[in-house]
Amino acid sequence: MNVVSFAGSSSVSNVRFYLASGSPSEDTYCYFGESQQYIVPTAAVSTIATQSVPTALPTTENVFIDGAPGNSLTPGSTNSYTDWIVLQIQTTPSASAGTSLTFNCVYSEIA
Repeated sequence: MNVVSFAGSSSVSNVRFYLASGSPSEDTYCYFGESQQYIVPTAAVSTIATQSVPTALPTTENVFIDGAPGNSLTPGSTNSYTDWIVLQIQTTPSASAGTSLTFNCVYSEIA
């Protein structure tokens, strides 16, 4: 997430990512992780996207800012990005085609 305008807010923090709707079909698995740098897509099994994507809003942040929990984005800071969310869908040959998934990313904004 890139914050380009704070429009009166003083900080953004507590970024949470989850699967909002849809469900991976049988033999389909959805994993995520995060990185402070862009990761080139690959067909190989990810060493970063290793956690199952939550299927409900997490109670605590699961996407960090500057690689650590508890950080925030503030006006004038040199960093206006959260860490990158890395996703990987893994399937087996028997997986069904045509699954549609919706992901949400929510955050706390302090005025």
